Amino acid sequence: MDNNSGMNRRDFIKLSGLSLVGLLVLDALPGCRASKATISSTTGLTPDEASQGVKYIYEVEKVARDVYLDFYDKWGTPVQNVISASEQNHMDIMKEIIDEYSLGDPAKGHGHGEFSNSDLKKLYSDLLKHGSSS
Repeated sequence: MDNNSGMNRRDFIKLSGLSLVGLLVLDALPGCRASKATISSTTGLTPDEASQGVKYIYEVEKVARDVYLDFYDKWGTPVQNVISASEQNHMDIMKEIIDEYSLGDPAKGHGHGEFSNSDLKKLYSDLLKHGSSS
């Protein structure tokens, strides 16, 4: 990405990852099948960038799930338990995509509150700190 675009590489990968997820969800519908060439030409991503985007979104969903579970444990508010289940559903969808395309599970070997991405580790800690004092 050039500096004139107003978007850094990380933001581009995130946004492109969301586009890729949309294509992959469509791919999962009966009668729809997106090829890797279609995904690449539609998103403008290399296969490695697409893979990074999908794995990043999976871990973002894990951050959300883990934070809501922590808040449910702390505050006992049922809505947080419901939201954590929704985040788990999102993770399950992303995991199907990861498995379908053999991308490698970024959360493998990581327990609750553990992440392979250092930015997401910090995000988790920051959210937990902020939410625990609310």
